[in-house]
Amino acid sequence: MGAAGMFVADGGGFQPTEWAVGPWSADLLQGSAFGGVLVRALERSEAAAGMMPARLSFDLWRPVTRERLMTSVSLLRDGRKARTAEASLSQGGKPVARCTAVFLKPDAGFTPAPVERAAPPLGPEGAGQSRRRSRRGARSSPASTRAWWRAIC
Repeated sequence: MGAAGMFVADGGGFQPTEWAVGPWSADLLQGSAFGGVLVRALERSEAAAGMMPARLSFDLWRPVTRERLMTSVSLLRDGRKARTAEASLSQGGKPVARCTAVFLKPDAGFTPAPVERAAPPLGPEGAGQSRRRSRRGARSSPASTRAWWRAIC
């Protein structure tokens, strides 16, 4: 495995790595991987300036392969308190997915409650371990593996 991340920034686009591949095919990306690319594009756009994301809606139109990905962002609605933007993902000049975001202006008088960030206490010996079972030879490929994880508490 060469790259440490799911994508490598490549000029104005992104080149998927082996970490972005899903379990269905060695050439198809998992939705959470390229969904993150869409959200990243929205977060870095001018549409997010001074606003907080309130809702994200994803449309996945075509299978996304390991080819180079291109993103573009457009502002659909710009208001004083709400803003709607759309990030589009394309491969080979064809749109494959999009994410529509609604951003809201934060309330200046709102102060979020403090969050305690201390580590959770350690439990009895053996807590936090996991057990893995797997089965070889799924229908799609004789060499594929399926795994199940269950926390042991």
